[in-house]
Amino acid sequence: MAGIVRVLIALALACAAPLAPAQTYPARPVKIIVPYPPGGGSDVLGRMIGQQLQEALGQPFVIENRAGATGSLGMDLVAKSAPDGYTLVLNNNTININQSLNPNQPFEVVRDFTPVVLVGTTPAVIGATASFPAGSLPEVIAHLRANPGKVSYASCGTGSAHHLAAELVQAYAKVRMVHVPYKGCSQAIPDVLSGRVQLIFNTVANLAPHVKSGKIKAYATTGTKRAQFAAELPTVAEAALPGYVVEIWFGLLGPANLPRDIVAKLNAEANR
Repeated sequence: MAGIVRVLIALALACAAPLAPAQTYPARPVKIIVPYPPGGGSDVLGRMIGQQLQEALGQPFVIENRAGATGSLGMDLVAKSAPDGYTLVLNNNTININQSLNPNQPFEVVRDFTPVVLVGTTPAVIGATASFPAGSLPEVIAHLRANPGKVSYASCGTGSAHHLAAELVQAYAKVRMVHVPYKGCSQAIPDVLSGRVQLIFNTVANLAPHVKSGKIKAYATTGTKRAQFAAELPTVAEAALPGYVVEIWFGLLGPANLPRDIVAKLNAEANR
């Protein structure tokens, strides 16, 4: 009889035990930190994936822009958050570049974050103000060689993937430009539109309206093949610099030690 009682007590305790995190997750709004100003690639993708996850999982996925230090401020906030799935971050391979450029950051990417899902990849676009005296990428390179250190280019920030794309152009083409970093991709555009900065390395989404209006010239994309959404543009490798490739990935991450079942649930829904 005592044995039966013990079994019944054990069953009762098992039934009373809390559900696994993923069974009840999310039970309240989820915050997705975008560590850049509104309007850039990470912001756009964060809002897209957040809306889809909200519809799939029945709780708000709220985008919060925490710009600063080329994404490091927002990343640090997430690294210090509770690993419960309610604070995530949408970022790109800038986090890897920054880790190399600044190993003294208050977090370490591999140690302090849990990767959740790869959201997508995209090339950068090389463009210029409408008055720039070059009609193709080879002509841009020729102009840079004839004017070393006299042409400026705008990037999305020091240590950003777009900054790296420009530095690789300089290395491959053996040219020298002046870097003008901004606090985000969208902030880099006004000075190019006005002609204060001549060249720009930026996202397709940001440049497309201005290319269409004729206010910015687009010369090439930086990926391994022509972008489906800009098929008229050659790749940098195709147009001028064989072997050159820069592709930007975007991923959703959480703090370290994020429960595996929550990661699996978010990953499955994002991929679906």
